[in-house]
Amino acid sequence: MRPGDSLQRCIEDIVKEAAAKAAETAAEVASQQLVATLKRELDVIKRLACMVSDYPDPGVASRRLLRAAEVKSMCSISNATLYKGINEGTFPKPIKISDRSVRWRLTDIDSWLEACERRQ
Repeated sequence: MRPGDSLQRCIEDIVKEAAAKAAETAAEVASQQLVATLKRELDVIKRLACMVSDYPDPGVASRRLLRAAEVKSMCSISNATLYKGINEGTFPKPIKISDRSVRWRLTDIDSWLEACERRQ
């Protein structure tokens, strides 16, 4: 055995330990990133489910957005009546979700319908 051999083995052991810790840390970071990605994807899925169906979760259902056709059907009104009410301030305003697309909150439409029923 040469004089530098024990030092070499010591250095190799330290390098192996550091590599193992680095691998552990990398796995932990990767798992945290995966969890964050999955949470974001779950939020997207909940929003999509909310838009296409009556989702049983009240928290999600309360954020459900309706298209104009759904609003007109729920309220039994025409397109002209819908936009006349918006312009006059007697009907809930839509939320602009893009340059050419708007939606209404289900909760706003439900509240408007309830108010109409109370007035009768």
